[in-house]
Amino acid sequence: MGPRGKIFLNPDADWHLFLGDDSAIAAILAMLEAIPGGQAGMAYLEVHAPEDEVAFAGGHSLTWLYRGEIPAWSSNLLAEAMNSAELPAGRGHVYTFGEVQVVNAVQRAALASGLANEQVSPKAYWGRGKANANNGEPEKERA
Repeated sequence: MGPRGKIFLNPDADWHLFLGDDSAIAAILAMLEAIPGGQAGMAYLEVHAPEDEVAFAGGHSLTWLYRGEIPAWSSNLLAEAMNSAELPAGRGHVYTFGEVQVVNAVQRAALASGLANEQVSPKAYWGRGKANANNGEPEKERA
């Protein structure tokens, strides 16, 4: 079902770091484009392969991560990206979107890097093996 507008850019941040899977591409690119002048923006987007990339010319750093045949819920690429990210000076904010357990792993990595809880905005769009029927997604038919 995608984003529902419950996470907004932190207006007090000097920089913004976004991490998300395929389900977060539209939200992250829109948020990158909305960053006010003078604030840095960086993003790590995880997709299956290079052909899943989306064109972006927003002037901020965008790194595509390729998980190949690994299921999105089993990938640790986003948590690794958070662990290895070189965070700029100043007060920043991290936004992470995707599968619930992956989002939790990225959130733990952000907090372990020294960021305070209020500097991290996690949003799980989906959970492995869980239908989203109450939000319009039909359940899979069982054979």
